[in-house]
Amino acid sequence: MSKKHVQDSINEKRRYPRINTSSFIEYTLFDEKENKLDRGEGRKLNLSQGGALLESQKPLLGSYVVLIIPVLKKNNLQIKGRIVYTRKPDNSSFYLTGIEFIEAEDEQINDLIAFVKAYNSCTKVMVIDDDPTTRFFLENILRKREFQTWQAENGRVALNEISIAQPDLIISDVIMPEMGGFELCAKLRESPDTADIPFIFLSVKDDPVDQLKGLRMGADEYIVKPFKPADILQAINKVMEKTARLRGLQADVDIEGSLARIGLIEVIQMIEFNEKTGTLFLLSPSGGVNGAVYIKEGQVINAVSGDLDGKEAFYDLAAQSDGFFKFNIHDTIPSQKIRQKNMNLLMEASRLLDEAADLRPLVSSMEVRLTLQTSAVPGHVVERISAETLRSIMNLIRSGQTINEIPGSAGISRVRAAAAIADLINCGIVTEQKAGQKAELEILPESPGSPREDDRVKGKLIDRLKHMEKNSFTGTISIRGRSKPAWIYIEDGRIANAGFGQATGKKALFRIFSEHGGSYSETQGPLEINRRIDAPLPDLIQEAEAEIVWRRNLKTDLSAISVLISGNSLDAQKEIHKDPSKFRLLKAIRSNSVLKDIIDSSFLPDLETCRLIDEWRKNGIVVFKRL
Repeated sequence: MSKKHVQDSINEKRRYPRINTSSFIEYTLFDEKENKLDRGEGRKLNLSQGGALLESQKPLLGSYVVLIIPVLKKNNLQIKGRIVYTRKPDNSSFYLTGIEFIEAEDEQINDLIAFVKAYNSCTKVMVIDDDPTTRFFLENILRKREFQTWQAENGRVALNEISIAQPDLIISDVIMPEMGGFELCAKLRESPDTADIPFIFLSVKDDPVDQLKGLRMGADEYIVKPFKPADILQAINKVMEKTARLRGLQADVDIEGSLARIGLIEVIQMIEFNEKTGTLFLLSPSGGVNGAVYIKEGQVINAVSGDLDGKEAFYDLAAQSDGFFKFNIHDTIPSQKIRQKNMNLLMEASRLLDEAADLRPLVSSMEVRLTLQTSAVPGHVVERISAETLRSIMNLIRSGQTINEIPGSAGISRVRAAAAIADLINCGIVTEQKAGQKAELEILPESPGSPREDDRVKGKLIDRLKHMEKNSFTGTISIRGRSKPAWIYIEDGRIANAGFGQATGKKALFRIFSEHGGSYSETQGPLEINRRIDAPLPDLIQEAEAEIVWRRNLKTDLSAISVLISGNSLDAQKEIHKDPSKFRLLKAIRSNSVLKDIIDSSFLPDLETCRLIDEWRKNGIVVFKRL
């Protein structure tokens, strides 16, 4: 093969792949004239079927060379070649050596070319740090995950290497001799060829000011030393997924992704960068829609989340850290309700998220109730929380709402409510309600105790029912002289149903048992009724006495409480629909706003109704308000 033929074949860059790396190709050179071996590393290799062009820091002067691919050593893949020429291109500090393959089968060359193609598809990462130990540590982490790696000891060296390496990602220290990370990042962002390369800073400087400076310069992540391998890999995955989403936006295609990897704020930044118009949906882990953000030419103009819309809805959605997002590009969008620039909106969301996180260590649970210590709120707290929001939150605390119940009742986002409550706790304005403290809207008194003598269900009516049970009586007992007309149906000595005004079943029977006096008459004969009660008399008496004790210990006026269904509980409501008795109670809440009216219209006994409503309140399905 002639020198020209080798040159032509190895320069067919469109047909044959190239390896770009700082330490990938090793070679062993045999010089026949000097009768000695020389070893070194090449930095770039162009392949063809018949030969190769190797770029190295020193010329390969000799007869034969063996090229070794370290990753392929386990396959004993070594390519032997005859050196055709070595020359130094103009304005270059590297030498190009033309090599003609010898003693190599076509299959072997094809395997090498296929490997190089696969290798070139791997993510290329440039590691820049003046500490060799850090560079080695990072390179070891990355190569185990099949990343290509380049190294540089400072920003000045990296600038010369980047045009050759063409990295997909840069990981750089901040403080280095000759050129630091901040200066390098700034220079890369100035050039159209390198402006879009993702950039991760490493630094011992953990000052938030430095971190903010790095991010403002265009970096994608900022990691503080010392770090763990998991920190690096997590940051790389996050940055590369963000880059992929960005490319998807640039190509005008709908995009979707995981909120665990990329948060709402970062997604908004990507969409703003590309000035796209459309709707960003936030989905639960099960795929249900939690809310939506409407965007026009990159600017957020509205958001919805449950009963919230506008800024509060956006802040609520910004707190979502699991599930998925999906951005649909289209031109039809609703009217504008958010007029802030994205930067101000995102900064406010970030501030609220940070302040909301401060609440968790201050309370034992988000289901606790709070107690007001004073109504005097310091001026700096009033400045941070609007007077209307502050007044609403404090009224809800007085009414006995749990922390989780407050946002839905106040019409604000969870993060704003949490941030405000954290402020109030830190200032000593409110404290967590201690065990034994009674909340104003407590509907299930703690430890009601055993029934007293006057709580016992007894008297002539009970004696009569016991006698009928013994004699397997079938018929009806009519009761007069009570607050409402009442009757009890007996079948084979056991209570089958009861009525008290409009109430029936156990609900009616327990109300009958809770009143005294009146007169009774009985009618014997077969009954044609639906059996609504199926329990022995002693059990029914015990349940009735528990309800009587509950009423005696209840300190809350049930007619002063309004019960509202939370707009953020749609999934839980779907589960309730599967249980007929619970579904009827939910319908009663929709039809009546006052707790006393809900209890009266409920099919379930009064105490059972209150227990179920209180359970729903704890689970965020309903909220209480004082009338």
